[in-house]
Amino acid sequence: MVAAFRCLILGVVVSLGAGCTQPDRPPSVVIITWDTVRADRVGRVVDGETSTPTFDRLAGEGVRFAEARTTAPVTLPAHASLMTGLHPPSHGVRDNGRFVLGVEAETIAQRLSKQGYTTAAFVSASVLGAQTGVGRGFQTFDDAAGQKMRRYRRGDETVDRALAWLRTQPEDQPVFVWVHLFDAHRPWAPTPADWARHQGDAYQAEISFADAQTGRLLEGMGQRQQESVVVLTSDHGESLGEHGEETHAFFAYDATMRVPMVWWWGSEVQSIGTRGHVARGPASLVDVVPTLTSVLPGPPMPTEGQTLQMALKGGSVAPRALPLEAASGAYVMGTQPVFGVIDMTGQSWFDLPQRERYDLASDTEQVHNLYKDGDGPALEALMADYPRRWPPEGGATDLDPVTARQLAALGYVSFAPGPTQAKGGDPKARVDLMRFLMTGKFDLSLAQARTRGARLQAQYGWAPSLLQYLVEYYDGLGYRWEADALLAAAAAAHPDRGEITEQISARAVLRADKEALAARIRAAVRRDPSSADARFDLGLTLRYLGKLPEAEEALRAAAGLAPEDLGIV
Repeated sequence: MVAAFRCLILGVVVSLGAGCTQPDRPPSVVIITWDTVRADRVGRVVDGETSTPTFDRLAGEGVRFAEARTTAPVTLPAHASLMTGLHPPSHGVRDNGRFVLGVEAETIAQRLSKQGYTTAAFVSASVLGAQTGVGRGFQTFDDAAGQKMRRYRRGDETVDRALAWLRTQPEDQPVFVWVHLFDAHRPWAPTPADWARHQGDAYQAEISFADAQTGRLLEGMGQRQQESVVVLTSDHGESLGEHGEETHAFFAYDATMRVPMVWWWGSEVQSIGTRGHVARGPASLVDVVPTLTSVLPGPPMPTEGQTLQMALKGGSVAPRALPLEAASGAYVMGTQPVFGVIDMTGQSWFDLPQRERYDLASDTEQVHNLYKDGDGPALEALMADYPRRWPPEGGATDLDPVTARQLAALGYVSFAPGPTQAKGGDPKARVDLMRFLMTGKFDLSLAQARTRGARLQAQYGWAPSLLQYLVEYYDGLGYRWEADALLAAAAAAHPDRGEITEQISARAVLRADKEALAARIRAAVRRDPSSADARFDLGLTLRYLGKLPEAEEALRAAAGLAPEDLGIV
């Protein structure tokens, strides 16, 4: 009734049940990304109840895209595609941490800001921090920057901050809000009650938590929700052991490439589709930007996606070929990056030393490789339509120490880039090494590190990735003497590898610097005993030096002085 009255007094003719927005005011836009959520983990029933009631409600009242895919199984490249409508070779972000979205790639936030929207983003993990460029165009960008002990935050805190910001915005001002929820990404830390309710499935429990926070966000928007277009999706999935991959980033199979996607619009928004429709066909994250610009006022943006308007209105996504990539293996293990294409017929092809072809209709888990020698020309012709731009122009950069530490804490390897040429080995041949490198360092006991590390070293030699992982592991424990011993052994076995001897020399210099730094920080603590940052820095410095009891004392003191900076530990 309120909506109809508003329309009538504006001189707009509306039919019963139709919504409208003020003619001179476009709808608000909300994009919600759930990190690391597989498409087959939404709508799952646990003990007779759906574990994602918010997603299910939005799908029932909006349009669900049942076959949506990401462009890359890695957080930063996938979000860059979502925000620009470009595939990774075009926007240039090929992995986490080492790349920055270039200024030549326009983002949807930049476009909507120019069109009068107030824009804000609330992200939950350092991997999407302001330094990555993915937040360009957001007038407010909340990534918990400046909190040294923070690597990610729970979804409820992110939603709290988003709602607090929304309450400051005039009701008649259209907004564009991006909210990123990291909870389904490892390390999982569900509450004991959620863990029990989901029968010990921590991953499902965290997805359910993200769903609940999404519901709280939308409910907290109040009337603005009814004046908004909402897009809910994920950046990539999680392999959960398929193809030998426990997590994500190295392969581009559907376990990590298929993502949930739903579009919903409020009652006061001009209808953009058929409510309750399930759209089949090859939708992609690169389609979000062109679809938004097609349903909102203003000119379209140049993208590599296509508008989903017809699918929203009861149709299906037109057949198309979709390129895929997973480049992390080149930087982590020195393998060839994965480049693939899903063709017009639903066959997935991968151009690797051991080439692959799968029929997705009959083999959804992609376990029966149908590739045969005669398929070479067809594969090469298919791949020729999608420039890889590999190696990336300018290559990847070294990680700064803060970024490296934050990525390692999130389970991402963080050592120096490996070969950036597509001439390494097949990543399938190094699954055991991959699984070890992707093991969260909090999940690895000292005995496991020693025994598994020794076995892999015997198999692969002093592979740079393995050596650096173990060095970082022992450094993280404060066992620097054990890391030093590994480096010495590797240097003795490979006297020609100057980077190892250079690292040994650099560590000696750094140790002397850390001793001097510890003395200065102690003096700072004496001057200001209430400084949490000083005590935290002292704890890290002492841990580096292997003075573990003193380090523990300093870190506990820092936690007591600033518990809100800890996030989830």
